[in-house]
Amino acid sequence: MCRFFLFLFWLVLLVGCISVKFEGSSSGQTKRALQESFLFKSADIFYPNGVPDDPADLPLLKKAQVREIEDFLKAALNANQSVLGVIGENVYNREPTRALAAKIRASNTGFPVVSVNRNGVITVDTKIVQAAYRSALASNLREAQAFDDFFGEIEARSDREVIAEFLRIKKIVDETRGRSLIGDLSTGLEDDSWSVLTEAAFLTIDLEQSFFGVLSFMLAHELAHVELGHIDLLDTEALTCKRLVEVELEADEKALETTFFSAQAQLSPAGVFFFPDMFASRLGASDFFNLTYEYANFSGAGVRGCEYPSREARIAALEASFGRLTEKRALSPLGILEEN
Repeated sequence: MCRFFLFLFWLVLLVGCISVKFEGSSSGQTKRALQESFLFKSADIFYPNGVPDDPADLPLLKKAQVREIEDFLKAALNANQSVLGVIGENVYNREPTRALAAKIRASNTGFPVVSVNRNGVITVDTKIVQAAYRSALASNLREAQAFDDFFGEIEARSDREVIAEFLRIKKIVDETRGRSLIGDLSTGLEDDSWSVLTEAAFLTIDLEQSFFGVLSFMLAHELAHVELGHIDLLDTEALTCKRLVEVELEADEKALETTFFSAQAQLSPAGVFFFPDMFASRLGASDFFNLTYEYANFSGAGVRGCEYPSREARIAALEASFGRLTEKRALSPLGILEEN
């Protein structure tokens, strides 16, 4: 009897909540959709050789994988530019022309570099994107419940265990027998196919929003340098060590505003209230500074021998900015940020 109600729970949950993302209502259709999902495609890009002996050793990428990563970056950049356009039109009554003209390219040097030049071209090394992906995995699986004991106690995992768990989920989905809806109804009580597929469906959604949350914050920071005119200071005497710290914190604050608006517009006020973790992952700042920053091994050295603000100082400033945003801004029924 318990297995019957559990099966119905998975069926209702999957059909009711995930049908937009995974078309179809049978386990066979869901399996095919998962094999075309972000979870499967990203695993092949970022961990093509399976579980690494040392998670810090990011896999070497081929040209095709670099191109796919550049596509991720372009998608994140376009989304940010759309948000900036809406904010500019509805909040500041001006179009962020320079930021909307920015371009992006991926490099594959192995050095953790994210930068924007005076022409508004953003360069992101693939090492940082790999680190962002590892961050998304850690954020969603490090303290997740054991996959084969869904209602078990929460256990902390090392990053290697996280990657192994992730690839194991992918393998289980591949090996799970997909059936038609009639087949599910007639044999659904005999195995745990639905629980396997449903867990994987939730994971691919959570993984994608965490990954793109980090990318969005990172690129929103670079777009802020463009829109706020910071790129005009490059190679000039005006960019002193003190000013470098200021422009980095200013760009962080503007980036948080961009991802804050985007997350609110996507989730709605009810979604923000009932799913705070989902809202936080879409902001991207927390995972970027608490995970990606370390995984990418960012250097604190800036231009002309100056130091960037410390991670701790940037987190403290962002916490203050977040407080101001939540006090100052509210979401209108049309999804536009307005003054309270």
